[in-house]
Amino acid sequence: MSNFELAQCNIFEEDYPAAVFKGQPTAIYNCHGMTFASKRTGIYEEAELLKILIDDNYVEIRELKDVLPGDIVLYYEDNKITHSGTVCRIEESVANYDLRHIFVISKWSKHKEVVHNVNYSPYSSGLKRYWRINHGFKII
Repeated sequence: MSNFELAQCNIFEEDYPAAVFKGQPTAIYNCHGMTFASKRTGIYEEAELLKILIDDNYVEIRELKDVLPGDIVLYYEDNKITHSGTVCRIEESVANYDLRHIFVISKWSKHKEVVHNVNYSPYSSGLKRYWRINHGFKII
């Protein structure tokens, strides 16, 4: 990684102080490689992501109340997938039990892995859709 790319990582950490950054920057895998390929490679083509969703029998979780740890979140901007992560924790709001705080682990570009609120990242401005592998059981 270039010095410029390493400096970008520091900017992410300054801009998102409530996120938890872990590990070291690496270009070996990107967010999709972390989410779908066990950190072995990067996945850069949306067509490949769509193949994975179909081949692995993912189903969309339509209601936020049904999202569970282990589910996948895909971030969209202009109907294109821009980012992905895995739900790792859900906190129910004590004041409003219809409100859920969903936390994901993802990877921001070539930089570090990050645990963050689903709405607290450089990718959070667009639509988010949640997915779960269907192993033949009733999902929702």
